[in-house]
Amino acid sequence: MWYNEYYKESNPKRGRNILKGKHKEDNKMFKFVNKRLRNRKGFTLIELIVVIAILGILAAIAIPRFSGTQDRAKLSADRATARTIVSALSMAIAADDARVSGTNIQLRTATAGTAGTADEDGVIPFATVAAANIPTALNTLNYLDAVGTPQFAGTSFSVDVSTGDFRVTNGATSPAGDDILYPAP
Repeated sequence: MWYNEYYKESNPKRGRNILKGKHKEDNKMFKFVNKRLRNRKGFTLIELIVVIAILGILAAIAIPRFSGTQDRAKLSADRATARTIVSALSMAIAADDARVSGTNIQLRTATAGTAGTADEDGVIPFATVAAANIPTALNTLNYLDAVGTPQFAGTSFSVDVSTGDFRVTNGATSPAGDDILYPAP
């Protein structure tokens, strides 16, 4: 209790008053402050450095893991759009609004090539459609709502049937074959 020692040495009369008399509230306050100063609790510098090091290690592991998340999401969105295009083309074939002729796809649409005028029976003839224009032609036939541009790479979706199956690409040229969106590699 250095407070009491100080007051006793400088003014013995006042020191006695703190201990005994009218300043009991002051004495309680000094005891409280002294108790708080002795019972210091907190983190040491070493503990803080260890916590910061652990957080740094976790960040070094997590940041590379999530850095490609946006690209993977864009590629996944393009693959979903490619599946939608193939589904719409399959519905058009089932409804006899489209057919596969060799390596070409032909559609009954007013905007496809030279078609557009109905014959004497009122049937619009088939016309060969370029691979890059198939999604737009399916939109014209109301099999697709709208087809945007690929999110990941390329400028437009195109449909190819040269392999015997439907293959949707995003128009980007890649030697690794990652331009093929459907069927998923």
